[in-house]
Amino acid sequence: MLFLAATAVLVPILVLTAYQCRGSGAPLWGLGLIIGGALGNLYDRLFHPGVRDFLEVINPASGLGLWPVFNLADVAIVIGVAAYLVWSLINANASRRRPAEAEQT
Repeated sequence: MLFLAATAVLVPILVLTAYQCRGSGAPLWGLGLIIGGALGNLYDRLFHPGVRDFLEVINPASGLGLWPVFNLADVAIVIGVAAYLVWSLINANASRRRPAEAEQT
């Protein structure tokens, strides 16, 4: 129930944030991945007993898993958060440098 409520509150906020960033490509990709992953998990929780889009990478020779089982929606959320964070750090550094460069000229 907590995840449903958090998704219901956060997705509209993320959509508004994406609308405000509509001129830039990098933050939109990150926000799109976050929103898509959140909505994918929300759909699974509403219409299925749990999240179901798991992948397991298995070594064909041994039949053992090569990597822990992971959820595609969660992967999208993590990549989206990382992309948005990198963009905001780069953007923050660029905006800090601009006033100093203006004073030098």
